Amino acid sequence: MITLIATAYRANNTLATNWTANNKLLTMLENCNGVTGIAEVLGSFKEEGQELASQEISYKFDVSSMKLARYLAFGICKDHQQDAVLFIQDGDCYLVEIDGGYLQHTSIGKWQRISEREALGTDCYTLDSKGYWSVK
Repeated sequence: MITLIATAYRANNTLATNWTANNKLLTMLENCNGVTGIAEVLGSFKEEGQELASQEISYKFDVSSMKLARYLAFGICKDHQQDAVLFIQDGDCYLVEIDGGYLQHTSIGKWQRISEREALGTDCYTLDSKGYWSVK
């Protein structure tokens, strides 16, 4: 099983634009065979050039195969102008992004649960129903 975390939010878009884009992403995921366990999560990330991290609604979901994971990651990056999608497999975390028209997987560490204090002291974390998470 492969878990992906993705969003359609963009820091420079209005809330209404982001809401509409994320609803389109959610509808696509809900109608995709092989996608299960869709959960809304809160992501905090400091994008390049920003002084402060932005918080955005993301979706955490499981897929049945690497082929489907790659297909969805490519589509999300392309259709929603995202820089990357997170892949989590067996605790290993990968940043998946389009580079020159091809998907690139970069290992960025282990997906680990962290304390609220630690999360709020950093610019990059995910909050789900089980707590705060980050890559270490």
